[in-house]
Amino acid sequence: MPGTYFQDAGEYMRAHYFQHVPFEGLGSIAPWLAAAGFEITSTRFFAPPELPDLNEIDLLVVMGGPMSVNDEAELPWLIQEKRFIREAIQAGKPVLAADPGDFRKRQCRFSFPGDREGVSLAW
Repeated sequence: MPGTYFQDAGEYMRAHYFQHVPFEGLGSIAPWLAAAGFEITSTRFFAPPELPDLNEIDLLVVMGGPMSVNDEAELPWLIQEKRFIREAIQAGKPVLAADPGDFRKRQCRFSFPGDREGVSLAW
């Protein structure tokens, strides 16, 4: 069953996703998370964005969008988003990214702890 990595003594698991445009939601990731027992919350950057408390999520999913990771002048929330991704990675939170979310992850120096450093996975 997907999600056993996250299960801890019967506690529910919390996935949070970043959505950048109204027409690009979780898609096929949503039923996978639901089947794995995740509670799902989101930050919608096309509306006034509200980031979660990092300690209240178990998994971060970063969706793609039409913007570039270098569009910080036009989209200043990219700075805040990349900072949050970097902090999530440093805190050991799993991050699943859809392109170009994968590029944001790489810009945030994504790596796994231990000997898998530098590995990047995307949906």
